[in-house]
Amino acid sequence: MTVKAALSTKKIQSSKQKYVKARTAIKGVLVLTPLLGITWIIGLFSFNNDLIVFQFLFAIANSLQGFLIFILYCFRNPQVRTAFTKNRKNAFISWVFNSATRKSERSTSRKNMSSV
Repeated sequence: MTVKAALSTKKIQSSKQKYVKARTAIKGVLVLTPLLGITWIIGLFSFNNDLIVFQFLFAIANSLQGFLIFILYCFRNPQVRTAFTKNRKNAFISWVFNSATRKSERSTSRKNMSSV
């Protein structure tokens, strides 16, 4: 009886994980399809030299495409944000430490120069 309950609980968790993965995939498709599709539909119209407006729109949309993918999939990702924050803190600590070291080296060299 206990084994059966444990197996059914595991089965429910497995189906829940599949549901979450499917939902994430559908969300990605729904976001990327308009983003990629609209850009390249404009790109098809940009081949006509008489319609220079579409060439400008294609260039702008193509540039924004990369930026939006970065925002949606990198910047909003909690793992990426955590790593970025950690890296930024480490860089700041390193900068402060190096700055303090340089100041102490300068003051030491000035003392040595004044004693000469």
